[in-house]
Amino acid sequence: MLTNSERRVLVFIIVTLLVGSLAGFLRPVPVETVKSFTSFPININSANLKELIRLPGIGEVMANRIVEYRTKNKGFKTKYEIMKVKGIGKVKFEKIKDKICIE
Repeated sequence: MLTNSERRVLVFIIVTLLVGSLAGFLRPVPVETVKSFTSFPININSANLKELIRLPGIGEVMANRIVEYRTKNKGFKTKYEIMKVKGIGKVKFEKIKDKICIE
C-alpha cells in the first residue's frame, strides 16, 4: 500500500503528464501550416510557386515555367492555355484541370 505522501507524489506526476499532453493539443497552429492547406482551385494567373507546386505533377521547375509563361504572355486567357507550357501535355492537364482556374 502507498503512504499518503507517495499517493500525493503519484497524483502530482499523473496530473503533470496529463496537463502537458493537453497543452500540446491546445497550442495554436502555425500560419505556415495553415497556408499549406490552400484550397483548390488555384488561380494560375496569381498563384505563387508554393501554391503551384501543390498541383499534382507540378514540381519547382514546372512551377517556374508556369510563372515565366504567364509573365511573358500577360497571364493565361483560359486554363487550357497552360498546355502551352513546356512539359504540360494532355495527361498532366487532365490531372490538374479541376484544380486550376484563371480568375
